[in-house]
Amino acid sequence: MKGAIKIKLIQRIFIIWAIALGWTFIGQLVEFFLGFVSFTMPISDMYPMQLLLLYSEGIGILAMALHYRHKPDLLGFSGEHIGKNLVAGTVAGLLLFSLIWLIVTLLGGYHVTTVFHWHQVFWLILFLFGYGVQATFEEIVCRGYIMGYWLKHNRLGLAFLTNALFFTVLHVANPGYDLYAMIGLFLFSIAMSALRLLTGSIWLGCAFHAIWNFAEGCIFGTSVSGLSSTGLVFTSTNTTPAQLLTGGSFGVERSGIALIAYGLVSILLIALSWPRITRAIDDRRSAAHSKYSYQ
Repeated sequence: MKGAIKIKLIQRIFIIWAIALGWTFIGQLVEFFLGFVSFTMPISDMYPMQLLLLYSEGIGILAMALHYRHKPDLLGFSGEHIGKNLVAGTVAGLLLFSLIWLIVTLLGGYHVTTVFHWHQVFWLILFLFGYGVQATFEEIVCRGYIMGYWLKHNRLGLAFLTNALFFTVLHVANPGYDLYAMIGLFLFSIAMSALRLLTGSIWLGCAFHAIWNFAEGCIFGTSVSGLSSTGLVFTSTNTTPAQLLTGGSFGVERSGIALIAYGLVSILLIALSWPRITRAIDDRRSAAHSKYSYQ
């Protein structure tokens, strides 16, 4: 009996992942199409191409918002203090990334060059909102749909684990992906999951995720999960092959400093969320006891 229940649970996990993968495909339709037709653009026009790919993920946001319009709690759209959460997430994400980047730089990991010109403010604004769209879509799929499904069924462990694994595997094709990158992405997911649990919505996590990618690529000019940077304010060139310091070609989230930071932040956020966690555990035990008593 228990074996059959486990098999059904595993099947359900893969079904949820398959649906999430389908939503991911919809959000990246433009990128898949351009790859299918082998479309290329001159290097001088790369900013418009990068922005197109970022903003096109809004298709996925719109599709999911419409499909689950009667279930806002599932995607984490509901919740109080949305504006405050967006501001708090932006500030926290920028401060944490800046701190990690500063530590790596002071330890000699980067050669930093200033490349900012006032005419680039226009591009900075476009990329800020573009990364907002891209990060929001990833959060809606992972911390929204996948995590929301298991939270709805009061399976807190699966809510954390399954969305973190999906997010980690989602980046497996990125250049420079390896074991350390996988650990970094997994720990990042755990931290973002704890933010959803703590705030009751995905908005703080969306802002944190968006400003992290924006700071990584556009402000400080490092790789964004293996993808080339835009570097509109600074460019940070690796000065050492010690990948645990800089993260190598994958970027800061692969570095040992980021892994430590992710771990500490996750522990802190889980500790702050502990009342919600214990309440969910008690609710599940009560439901299981009631079912057993009834039988």
